[in-house]
Amino acid sequence: MTFLSNSGYYLDLFIESKDGETADDIYVCNKLTNFTELEKSMDLGFSFRKDEYYNFKPTSKYLIIKKEYNALLSEITTINTPVKVDELKNLYYNNFNYLSETINDFSPFECFNYNLYNDAYSLASKVERVFEITQVQEQAIESLVDYHNCSTERERLIWFFKNQENLYGSIYFEFSDNWKTDSIIFYEQEEVELKLDITGYEYVIDYFLILDNLYDELIEKYKPIPVHFEGSKNGSIECSLENYLRLHNKYIDVVKKYGRKEY
Repeated sequence: MTFLSNSGYYLDLFIESKDGETADDIYVCNKLTNFTELEKSMDLGFSFRKDEYYNFKPTSKYLIIKKEYNALLSEITTINTPVKVDELKNLYYNNFNYLSETINDFSPFECFNYNLYNDAYSLASKVERVFEITQVQEQAIESLVDYHNCSTERERLIWFFKNQENLYGSIYFEFSDNWKTDSIIFYEQEEVELKLDITGYEYVIDYFLILDNLYDELIEKYKPIPVHFEGSKNGSIECSLENYLRLHNKYIDVVKKYGRKEY
């Protein structure tokens, strides 16, 4: 049968029943031929993950991951005082290393097939995102020196492209007006809300902020103007700094040499 709304949303189902009264099973139909022509525009078909089945039997690995996931979630959501980045990193890898290694070895399909694995991967990724601060120390020092030696926009643009892999490093962080003096910042990603003591890593955050702010400045300065949209085949323009610079015929040689090749 087809369930269809006036706006075209539809759901094609096959309901299996042995007695004609009680539903023994329900399937989503991938290809259902209706007796009359219907205006079906948006498929609302659904699927279930393996750990949603009523007869699901968890493996020992599943149970270990579930235990560590619940423990990590409890640990992260009960931290109220500022926690040093290194202390958080040590706590995480000492107590939840199995969770991290196992989840990160899963393929995207394995994570998608189980609610638990999907939730655990998401939580682990959000926590590990914090540790990126500790992974770019040497690059941050060298890049900050190089940036302060830049005297022209062209030089800053080249600097940006050389450091573009760390773009959005400051995303998910919030800063108070005096974060540079008290070294306290806030990290928020859904259920993960942490007050971080970044003592010793202030310059890394500085590096992230300079990179992100420079990108915003260049994107704003070279954003498309009406004539660019008028010249576009479909009225839209792909959003990338490389593309914006080409539209304005600016720094073409820099874009070719340092820009991302897909753009």
